[in-house]
Amino acid sequence: MHKPSKINPDHRSEKTLYIAANNAIGRGYALGDVLTIIKVAEMFVQSEKPSKVLLSLFCTDPLNFLWDAFIRRYQATVIRDDWDRGNKEAQYHHWGIRFETSTVCGIHFDTYKELYPRLEGADRQGILCGGENGLGRRNIFEYYYYGQLGFQEPPPRTGFGSETFEIPCLPIKNGGVFLAPHEKCQANAEFTIQFWADVTRLLLDAGVRVNVNDQGSFLHGYEHHNFTRSFESYPRLMRQLADYSVVLCGNTGIGWAAGAMDVPLIAAERNLNLAEYSFERSDVRSLVHTVREADPVAMVDVVAEYLNSVSADHA
Repeated sequence: MHKPSKINPDHRSEKTLYIAANNAIGRGYALGDVLTIIKVAEMFVQSEKPSKVLLSLFCTDPLNFLWDAFIRRYQATVIRDDWDRGNKEAQYHHWGIRFETSTVCGIHFDTYKELYPRLEGADRQGILCGGENGLGRRNIFEYYYYGQLGFQEPPPRTGFGSETFEIPCLPIKNGGVFLAPHEKCQANAEFTIQFWADVTRLLLDAGVRVNVNDQGSFLHGYEHHNFTRSFESYPRLMRQLADYSVVLCGNTGIGWAAGAMDVPLIAAERNLNLAEYSFERSDVRSLVHTVREADPVAMVDVVAEYLNSVSADHA
């Protein structure tokens, strides 16, 4: 493998594109990771303009359904792998053989793209292109786009929204706020659990209905007639978001899910561990506002202003 080269954008010969994805929760691909790499896969297809698309996934993974629209839109041939989903060495062993032979399950391909876990990006980009070529780019999509063996300039520039995923949803019914207090990637370092607890109580005091994405640890034992909690399966979660006027969260998978459903999003972001994941930098189109200070009162003021504007529009 060698340093990436720019590909002539006028080159239009027929070719087969292979995208090695194999997302698995056991390998660190959570909800937000999978939604973002699907967007990157779409960028690969838009830039390479292949005549055929090959995509490798595991036989079973709870998040595979998110690929359905991509597979349908680009008529992708899906390779269903069955090695241990949590086995890093097995994943790179199989990908390495495919890269070296330009074949997957006996099918020849011309262009190889790899969607590795982000935390392994430095190592994989070092192998693929001689260094972490995606670092310092505009957003997470360009991190992956430039972290390949070859790429075309300029990269496709499109926002992040529902047209990529085409997940059927119901129109907003009940209003209120869907709040996701847990930040796995950020470890709630800036916007703490206490911050979100204060925000929740202030919203409830203001008469706003709040549903929290939580299994019971957040505000344990707390009761209020407008307070509920839920922790749905991934498919049900995606559809559940459409029941709410706005999603409120830090930089976490729930925010990417809101963007994928075009559900309004108010995000809390500051000093991100991986700045390229910023919703704003990633052009999440449903992003209404980004709060940068851990001030519960200021956050609630932003939410109230947005909910009032929605009410006025519907009056």
